[in-house]
Amino acid sequence: MPTFDLIAFPANASDLHAHPLPLNGAGTGCRVELRNLPGATHLHVLVQTGDTVLFRGEIPADGGETLSLEIRQDEADKLLVECPGRPLALLPNNPALPPPLHTIVPAGHQGNLDMVIVIDATVRVFEPGKKSWSLLADQDRWAVHVAKLRSFMDALMGHFQECRCAVLAFGDQPIPNVTAADLQPAYRLFPTDIHPGLLRVSSPEQIERQLLLNKPSSGGDFVDALADALAACQSFHWRPTARKLLLLSGDSPGHSIVRPVPKGGDACVRQQDVETEASSLYRLGVEILTIYHEPDHQFLNDLIGPPREFQQYAQDQYLRLASLPEFAFVASHFDGKREAEQACSLSGLIGHGGSYGEWLTSDCLPLG
Repeated sequence: MPTFDLIAFPANASDLHAHPLPLNGAGTGCRVELRNLPGATHLHVLVQTGDTVLFRGEIPADGGETLSLEIRQDEADKLLVECPGRPLALLPNNPALPPPLHTIVPAGHQGNLDMVIVIDATVRVFEPGKKSWSLLADQDRWAVHVAKLRSFMDALMGHFQECRCAVLAFGDQPIPNVTAADLQPAYRLFPTDIHPGLLRVSSPEQIERQLLLNKPSSGGDFVDALADALAACQSFHWRPTARKLLLLSGDSPGHSIVRPVPKGGDACVRQQDVETEASSLYRLGVEILTIYHEPDHQFLNDLIGPPREFQQYAQDQYLRLASLPEFAFVASHFDGKREAEQACSLSGLIGHGGSYGEWLTSDCLPLG
């Protein structure tokens, strides 16, 4: 009689295992408890016998949530999988691409760190009753934020033997048929020559100087070149054995195909989108942290209509891009040292999108 295996991570382990299911022919069944990985939005369920896939599907779930699956063989020996109270999306048993393994081991066990700081050069400061202005052009305000980023790096580097870092800023691409000088981006990406050597051994002092050298840029429309920056970060030589972090600081969203910006927010045709580029970074083992520069509270409360929708859209995107909800920070509460210690204290696996779950039951429970 063939054996049926459910593919999942054992508790506190980082390698997938095949967990045998107690199915003994037509009419038998079992109940299995799986934990959705922190950061994952769907639980990926895969049951196979030998190398043959019998069932593949995904169930929406919160990160860290425990789900109970009921798995049965019907009279025709067909495998039936249910999750009471949850929709289950069936996926092809034999897809052209392998099942998702967008999981990251973030624990502080790695001796080295690779870190990229991505800066939105179009960030603007908004205050009630005042005209908005560029944060990077306001030397005093920008220096305060850079000092917090320096504090973040100081605290982070204390946990690793060697740290390599790169700083990358993004503006936007020119808007077609627009000639107004104040709507022309200073650059799409800075530095303009993106190469693997930008990720190099750096001290906090060197990183601070690089951050202060970044020039402000107009974004023109609301969506800016964030997706381009995420795509560029993939060209760096991330070390397989190092912990890999990307810290995004800004207030501009990137182009999204899955969740497009409200009408009027993007006047350009784009080549990259943020979900695709973020997923590619996850496949490289890169964790993403975000710092959203929210407008003044009273200014935000006074907004109505599309401007308020745009601001909410940007903040929601920064929350979604963060590997974990606790990795999505807001600039007004960002301290630097506290967030670095928080990142270093994590252990275990982080999921992304649809991820394999963690096996919680040492023995399946027979169904009545």
